[in-house]
Amino acid sequence: EGGGIMIQGLDSLLGKLENLKQLPIKMQPAVDQCLIQMEGSARQFASGPRPERIDKVTGYLVDHIEAQPSEVHGTIISGSVDCGADYGINHEYGTSRLPARPFMGPAMMENEEGCVEKLNEVVRGLV
Repeated sequence: EGGGIMIQGLDSLLGKLENLKQLPIKMQPAVDQCLIQMEGSARQFASGPRPERIDKVTGYLVDHIEAQPSEVHGTIISGSVDCGADYGINHEYGTSRLPARPFMGPAMMENEEGCVEKLNEVVRGLV
């Protein structure tokens, strides 16, 4: 008689692997939530008092910080929070005449842990 191997739970494992094919689409709403949170944080950092934050003079910089909806391309999800003010980069990194007053980097750092947890929740829900 032939020998064989029986794997318990294989059907369950295969089902979970099949669910993972949906991961990019299932993650997209969580990515969009994270982008919106980062937008809000960047606006706060950009509008706070000096020296750590940028004075709100005209509001143009703050008004032009915007989360772009994420897009799914195969297994890749991409999205961004952009600053449409041309001089935003000068505030973020500084120049020879302007000290750096970052607002985008701190916003990302402030939201990183929460966003990773949101994405982990999506994965846990699929497996």
